[in-house]
Amino acid sequence: MWDKAAGLLTANGDDLLKDSLKRARAALKIDGEVFDCGKATSAQMFRHMWVVVQQAKARRMREDIGKLIQKLSDILRVEFAYSRAGLSEESLKASVGTAYAEVFDFGAMSRILSRTSADSTLPAGRHRRIEQLLEVLKSQRFFNVSHGNDGSDSGVEPYAFMFNDCSGALAAYRERLPRAIELARTIAIAELEIDSQYNEARHDVLFAEFGEDGLDPKDLARFPDYLVCISDAHLHGAESDKLMDIFSAGLPMKVLVQTDDLYEESALGGDAHLAFGMHSKQLANMAIGLNDVYVLQASGSHLYQFRERILKGFNYAGPALFSVFSGESGNAGGLPSYLTAAAAMESRAFPAYTYDPSAGGNWAARFYLNANSQVDLDWPVQSFAYEDGNNQRVEGDVSFTLIDFIASDRRFARHFALVPRAKWNANMIPADHFVRYEAKGMPDKVPCILMVDRDNLLQKVIVDDKLIRAALRCRDAWHSLQELGGIHNSYAERLLARERVLWEEHQQQHESAVVPHTGGRFGIPGCGAFRRSRRNGTGAFARRSQDRNPSMHDVQRVHEYQQQDVRLQREQAGLHCRPCRRHLQPARPCG
Repeated sequence: MWDKAAGLLTANGDDLLKDSLKRARAALKIDGEVFDCGKATSAQMFRHMWVVVQQAKARRMREDIGKLIQKLSDILRVEFAYSRAGLSEESLKASVGTAYAEVFDFGAMSRILSRTSADSTLPAGRHRRIEQLLEVLKSQRFFNVSHGNDGSDSGVEPYAFMFNDCSGALAAYRERLPRAIELARTIAIAELEIDSQYNEARHDVLFAEFGEDGLDPKDLARFPDYLVCISDAHLHGAESDKLMDIFSAGLPMKVLVQTDDLYEESALGGDAHLAFGMHSKQLANMAIGLNDVYVLQASGSHLYQFRERILKGFNYAGPALFSVFSGESGNAGGLPSYLTAAAAMESRAFPAYTYDPSAGGNWAARFYLNANSQVDLDWPVQSFAYEDGNNQRVEGDVSFTLIDFIASDRRFARHFALVPRAKWNANMIPADHFVRYEAKGMPDKVPCILMVDRDNLLQKVIVDDKLIRAALRCRDAWHSLQELGGIHNSYAERLLARERVLWEEHQQQHESAVVPHTGGRFGIPGCGAFRRSRRNGTGAFARRSQDRNPSMHDVQRVHEYQQQDVRLQREQAGLHCRPCRRHLQPARPCG
């Protein structure tokens, strides 16, 4: 592709540019397949990354199985070498080769060595067991392992692990599970045999029950993961049930669900209820609710930025869901799918996030939302400049809402109305302002957005109530994600308000305790002359029977008691939420 592009650029005979491009090509050390951002991009990228991860996993497993085959074969070869058959004249001559065939008397050598040899140096049970282990290791189809000294493959066709539907992947897993259990059992026994640690009396019973309840996660993680690439349009009914069976059972499957169109027809018919991306939201929420499923949602425009998190999902020892919006709805009026996907993420219609169960034991560690633009706001705000009718530059801030995203879809044109410039008035307010204050009621205001027509002229377009309601639902869904991500967390804000009240109460108590005092003392009655009442836990202080001069140590003790009282009340309230702690600082009364 580089050479083709360079040929087109230098077709006019520009030798200097040709030389520069040649040098740049030589300096480019990365090579690989290049593909456009379109409907097939997500599947191509995920398959490529899955292959890279599985090749690394398979390489380790192939090496382990190859070493087991080699060591078990060595045990049998040694046994044969010391047996009567191995010490026969023909075997001795074959082991030496033809170069020295005339030098040695192999017949005499065989008679001498055979006097001390036995028919077999291994017990019959162990010999038979090792042969069975080798048969399983060589015939398994999970990994392509080389057997001979020349490094040739086994000739056994390995299993395929890429599927286009959940039903096929689940059926294949169930069919192969007994073989996987047999291979895991074989590897465990082979390791004991090589170390001469296998005890028939103890281990025969143990391994007879091996895998009755399936494989544990450690053994299962050694086998290849399954990759399922499926369209959201096909994930309904039985297929959706199969997907939830996969996630509920914790099977080692990575599922890519691609959404091409966020608009979903209402069950009521028509457009009485506009729904955008509800199926993908429900799917992701159900997967997150299982707690042990890795979940990643992103637009196709940002897959490269999420590459490290995608790889982490592929390396996660458990099921993973990758929900991707391609932008290929076919109704964006010629807008490239890359921009459509980016607009969906920007407008909160398809926000990006990850849920990683392996990152920690709380939401603050597991949930990541910060890849979205201006994550702390309802809608991203960007600066916008244009030239007015007097050829003057006008600048301002514009929010990009769900309504702006919908405006690019021709199917919703009837929900917008163009307003001539002569009728623009102060009652036309930006749609994001209308949504923000909608709860308070604004009957005299009309929501509108800015759009640019084919002549590159700025226009104002009013929107109907259905789009406003859709934007409200989108904003509320975004607020829920913000809560999970620890942004504008209602629990943290409630705790912060409670801490502020406590801080003000303690400050008032401290100020009321400070009165004028004479006689060379500190003027802080109670410093060192009060002790905390532990009976009621209120932080009150009782005067000691004796009085003495206060010191700086006594003042510090008063402050420490006040801080302990705050912590005690927090513990009694059961406030141990890590996202809440992240937003707070310990209450410290001044003084």
